[in-house]
Amino acid sequence: MVTSDDVDAGKPDPACYLLAAAKCGAEPGRCLVIEDAPAGVAAGRAAGMAVLGLRTTYPELDAPYLAADLRDVHLRATGRSVRASIDAAPSHGRPRRAAPARRSPRGRTSS
Repeated sequence: MVTSDDVDAGKPDPACYLLAAAKCGAEPGRCLVIEDAPAGVAAGRAAGMAVLGLRTTYPELDAPYLAADLRDVHLRATGRSVRASIDAAPSHGRPRRAAPARRSPRGRTSS
């Protein structure tokens, strides 16, 4: 766990994500940041990590991968890694805002 007490600068500085990766022994390029705010998305990008934006707080969030909320995100542990996928259509019945289709980190299409 990394808190604001562990780093000198807050987001969008990438220090918090880089420290978390180091504590886990992971290369930043193999990490996934899940964020709901522009500063967090910018920090994840600056850290060189894949970024999944949740449109819960900022519906117009600009991230490489997008989901309406966590109900559309699925994480599956596979050995020493975790695979993420994003539902192409929300399963919870809430209408989703129209957006260009984007590819998830593992190949599923998200809108």
